[in-house]
Amino acid sequence: MSSFNTVSLEPPLVLWSLRKQSWYAQHFLEADAFAINVLSGHQHQVSDIFASAGSDKFHRVDHRVSGYKLPLIDGALAHLECKMWRQVDGGDHWIFIGEVVDSLHTEGEPLIFFNGRYATTAGLSIPA
Repeated sequence: MSSFNTVSLEPPLVLWSLRKQSWYAQHFLEADAFAINVLSGHQHQVSDIFASAGSDKFHRVDHRVSGYKLPLIDGALAHLECKMWRQVDGGDHWIFIGEVVDSLHTEGEPLIFFNGRYATTAGLSIPA
């Protein structure tokens, strides 16, 4: 995933994008649903697994399968289960838009990857 964003509150829509050259692109183009897992600040090893080459990465990560038959990563701060709403050609990426049909979240610091390294929001303050 190279980006993630909310799109709409009514209906609840989110989007994410994936390089067209990705090994997984065809799988998502054929999918009728997907899950988004927001990793916690201590899950950089999980992120590294999904960023590495190779297939079937869920065999290397603790997870459960939801009632919608979607993989939900253990320890993630949030899970968004989405039915596919649209797929958009975005140049060298596919943009996948999903309608959120179920979600769960817990408190904690999310894992952020920016400028080639991991970070969390700990210690950041936003001026009033």
